[in-house]
Amino acid sequence: MDIQQRIDLKSQLPDKYWASIPEYIQKEPTPVKWTWPRVMQDQGRSNPMTLDRRTFAFAKTWAVQRPGARALDICTGAGAHANSMAKAGLSVTAFDIDPIAIQYAMAVAASYGLRVKFEIGDMLDMKYTNGYFTFATAFKCLYLTNMDRMRRAASEIDRILEPGGQIIGEVSLKSEEYEIYQEMAPDAFIDSNTAWVASSKYNPEPAEPRCYISEAELESLFPNFEIKELSKHKFCQSVFLYFVGTKLR
Repeated sequence: MDIQQRIDLKSQLPDKYWASIPEYIQKEPTPVKWTWPRVMQDQGRSNPMTLDRRTFAFAKTWAVQRPGARALDICTGAGAHANSMAKAGLSVTAFDIDPIAIQYAMAVAASYGLRVKFEIGDMLDMKYTNGYFTFATAFKCLYLTNMDRMRRAASEIDRILEPGGQIIGEVSLKSEEYEIYQEMAPDAFIDSNTAWVASSKYNPEPAEPRCYISEAELESLFPNFEIKELSKHKFCQSVFLYFVGTKLR
């Protein structure tokens, strides 16, 4: 699968943006063969066989208060967060736009003996009724698009959560990496927040959009939520904010 097909598959951006990608990024080779087990083992991604402790803790709280409460893992990837919620006792649905990821996630969940409903889906158009879920997770997805699409995804999260429900996830903050791209590769930007990030030994995927936002912009994405910072972590020049949002009404 070449770079164009991978971007199309993930439905990250309209086709018109492809022509604006700098030539040096278009020709950037993929550093490793794309397989989920290889990515998990060699590239430092979340190990799907290891439950996420923070997700499990939040889910366990909901499971105690509301046994069997419905939870959604947005862009599940290999299913680490979905498995964590299922292990905690929630009724879990998980989706990803990549069918390869869904196949792998299903195999991982089966190896745990966990029941998770895996589906192919898009965070920009979630096929669920209003207020259907109590709890949701969104990791390694909200920032892999442009600002307009991030707003659409946030609006969908608001729609599918019930009042009082919670979303936990992460975003990429404006940081040293953002400033470097502004200075060294201004032609890589497709809007004021979003640059195309080339693949590297740290990033196993082909060139991808990276939307950088401030903490104030995060709050503006979720106006109907109380947003709290859980932690920040730095990876190379990138800074990611781990947050929890509680829907107010």
